[in-house]
Amino acid sequence: MEYMTTGVETEPDAEKSHSVVRLQMMMKLGNFVFAATLPRAGDEGEADSEISGDPTAIGFIGITRAPEVFFIFGRASWGKGYATEALEAFLAAYWSKFPNGLQQIDPELKDVLQAHVVDENLGSSRVLEKVGFKQIGTTTGQIGDRTDVLERVYEIRRPSGHKRV
Repeated sequence: MEYMTTGVETEPDAEKSHSVVRLQMMMKLGNFVFAATLPRAGDEGEADSEISGDPTAIGFIGITRAPEVFFIFGRASWGKGYATEALEAFLAAYWSKFPNGLQQIDPELKDVLQAHVVDENLGSSRVLEKVGFKQIGTTTGQIGDRTDVLERVYEIRRPSGHKRV
């Protein structure tokens, strides 16, 4: 089992812990979230046979605070192109399935998605840029006990002519 690399959470109330809050956001009705998985042994396109049984979740990608996209992948999957592939698939599905954006999204933002990345997270910034996100500015946010964390803000617009499938 792999644990979060942000260290031990000190929140005494489990319902308020960073991990539980993330899970609750992903499961909230009306949000759009994918689990990225590795294929099972024998699945078409698999390069080797070391993976077997049920698909293995290696990360999550979705929209929990529209129009903000998030993604999180286990360290063992970094640098292998999985996040880029998953984000490309996610965006194609989102643009097709939600021509007017998610129900809770401001109608003026139906054709825009954003992502916030901690400034030192160069890998996630590269993933966003590979799929067409552009940096539009910076802001400060909070991550766990850390406040005033510098974040890069990225944005992508719905491709012109993208129709509902």
